[in-house]
Amino acid sequence: MDGQIDPSEMLRVFGEASSKKDGGAGAPVSEPLAPPNAPGEPPSSEAALSAEIKALRAALVAKDELLAAKDRHIEDMSLSLRLLAAPISQPQPPSQARKRNQTFWQRIFGKTEKTQ
Repeated sequence: MDGQIDPSEMLRVFGEASSKKDGGAGAPVSEPLAPPNAPGEPPSSEAALSAEIKALRAALVAKDELLAAKDRHIEDMSLSLRLLAAPISQPQPPSQARKRNQTFWQRIFGKTEKTQ
C-alpha cells in the first residue's frame, strides 16, 4: 500500500539470499522462481494428474449416460415385443353382433327379430 515490499513476499518469490563462495563482496545471489506451468515448459506432474482425473471423470459420466440410454432402448424394445406378441382380438361371434342390432327392450325380454 505504501510502496514498500514485504520481506516475506521477497523470500517467497526469490528465496533466501546467499553469498558468493568465490570471495566476492557478499552480494546476494538468488534465482527467480518460474511460475508453475509457464509457457514452453511441460506441465507439472500434479497438474497433469488432475487433468487426467478430470478427463477420466468426464469419460465415466459419458459412459453412464450411454448405459442409461441403452437400458431405455432395451425397455422400449421389450415393450414393443410384448405388444407384438399379444393375442390379436378376434372378431365377435355372430350372436354378439346380433345383440347389438337389437333394441334395448328386445335384449331385456329376449325377443329376437324374425326373418321372413
